[in-house]
Amino acid sequence: MNLYEFNVVEAGKGLLIKMQLLLLVCLAVSASCGAVHEVPDAVVNFVPGNNNVYGELHLFRTQYSGVLIRGRVSGLSPGQHGFHVHAVGDLSGKCTAAGGHFNPYMTTHGSPYDANRHAGDLGNIQADLHGNADVYIHDLVISLDPASPAYIGNLAIVVHQGEDDLGRGGNADSLKTGNAGGRAGCGLIMPL
Repeated sequence: MNLYEFNVVEAGKGLLIKMQLLLLVCLAVSASCGAVHEVPDAVVNFVPGNNNVYGELHLFRTQYSGVLIRGRVSGLSPGQHGFHVHAVGDLSGKCTAAGGHFNPYMTTHGSPYDANRHAGDLGNIQADLHGNADVYIHDLVISLDPASPAYIGNLAIVVHQGEDDLGRGGNADSLKTGNAGGRAGCGLIMPL
């Protein structure tokens, strides 16, 4: 290989590396732009109940069914906390005015994966040692379609002080509330 051929090969390698880097930058920019421009269909801003809970959730209609809930809830004790849509959009009385779990199909309490469950039964969220819970839930029962009996617009989401036993606690309260305890905080589901 002469010097000219060597320089062409080396230049080609450099160009290939530059093109690969450019491709990575383009992919990163397009991925982040997609995330930045997502517009939620509803938002929730938490207010304290029995604890100093705060946070924000974004709710999205999914393409085929259900609702995607993303966000963060802070000010919780570390561990599992029951997380439910409640039947009333009234946040007063430290969240007690929000009523019981949203239950348009008149069923018993259960896991989000049970066929027999309240529509509002979203399971538990996990708070870390600093009291922060990152929420990512895709639920197929609740809806942001006002024509659906499972429509959750203008209702409350409540995070509880304790863990939800998912209807497996072996007592009457388990089949009604999941024994999740008091209401740590709540927020109104505000359609946009």
